[in-house]
Amino acid sequence: MSIMVDTPDRARHAVEFLASQNVSFIKIYNWVPEASLQVILDTAHQHGLRVTGHVPRTITMTRAIQLGMDCLEHIVSRAASCCRRTKRTGRPAAGRPA
Repeated sequence: MSIMVDTPDRARHAVEFLASQNVSFIKIYNWVPEASLQVILDTAHQHGLRVTGHVPRTITMTRAIQLGMDCLEHIVSRAASCCRRTKRTGRPAAGRPA
């Protein structure tokens, strides 16, 4: 089930509804505003729900983790921006932060 949210208040109500339906986790998509994401994270965690998904386009992967996202998905195109590049190949070094 997908529920679009565009305000923190709608985000809170969406998570409360999903929690009442006994979902296993909350998935985030690309266009969630940061203020709404923070409410989703806080509300979901209050209900013991993990939050996973796409990193919203308006924030970095680091910021998503700082806010409290439990898992980031489909990050291949964004991962290179936070990884140190090797001297030999110029490609991101796996498992090594920038």
